[in-house]
Amino acid sequence: MSSSHNGSAAAAVSAAAASSSTTITSKRLVDVLLFVGPSGCGKSTIITQILREWPDLFGFSVSHTTRAPRRGEVDGKHYHFASFEEFQVLINSGAMIEYSRLSSFSSSSGGSKDKNVGSMYGTSKESLHKVLNDNKVVLMDTDLLGAINIRRYCAHVVVDSKPITVPRKEKQTATAAAAAVDSTSSVAAEGRYVEVLPATTAAAQPAVAWQVPRLDVPAVQLKCHDQLPAVPPVSSMPNTSRLLRCMVIFIAPPNMQVLEERLRERKSETDESFRMRMELNLRWMRWAEENKHFFDYYIVNDNLKLCYERVKRIVKDEVLAIKSSL
Repeated sequence: MSSSHNGSAAAAVSAAAASSSTTITSKRLVDVLLFVGPSGCGKSTIITQILREWPDLFGFSVSHTTRAPRRGEVDGKHYHFASFEEFQVLINSGAMIEYSRLSSFSSSSGGSKDKNVGSMYGTSKESLHKVLNDNKVVLMDTDLLGAINIRRYCAHVVVDSKPITVPRKEKQTATAAAAAVDSTSSVAAEGRYVEVLPATTAAAQPAVAWQVPRLDVPAVQLKCHDQLPAVPPVSSMPNTSRLLRCMVIFIAPPNMQVLEERLRERKSETDESFRMRMELNLRWMRWAEENKHFFDYYIVNDNLKLCYERVKRIVKDEVLAIKSSL
């Protein structure tokens, strides 16, 4: 076979490859997109839809838990299932960014025999950085105290920006994302962007396993965005090392009755764990309503389709900054 024929074949292969993929250069505005909300608010459904719509741009950070898998749950996909002993090793070794325990509010109850009560949940550094190493935006969901520790962690971790290559089928979505900026958007919540700043370094501030969220927590200093050093627009920033950028979106139910109905429809909780989740939900909702300035966005999910459309606009406008090689 002649060298000219080889060259033609190589050119054909190259052309075919070029027609099936497009290079998208993304200097993303956000590295970690964190959804917070009470159990049953719909945040998991929203995350699933984001992953389905932008599979090459987002990745889910899989949390650890000591509870038993529910029907259909796969280890390593839905959760990293671990024993209490294994979870404690992760905590002691400093591998966890945040963790918490589903516990009873009554310390005099003599302990619970409910298998769901006392379960540990948390986010490991490895899970978060696995997604970052794939050059994707990290999608996460956690409770309020987890969000505080994650934002604190992001404020001290340095990463590098990289270009992103996505399949051609994502080209229209990516192009639309770049052109979707709407200065009249009414999605913005009160007190845009609040940074949680620890009193000392992250190394001196390990994650704490809060058992019961109180209305007077988190006991950390909150500083408004206009008090922080000015950061140039991402589009003008060079590909240099920088701190992780975190966005926190709170998804709220229209009311507690709707939330209770959604949780009951799951049929995944025992009576005791259901009662405890509702108590936690009530306390978290009170704190969230009184501290909306902590969140980048506070969205009421009274209609899942409309709620996702609002989240989708935020993702296009404020999470992804994309330039296509079209």
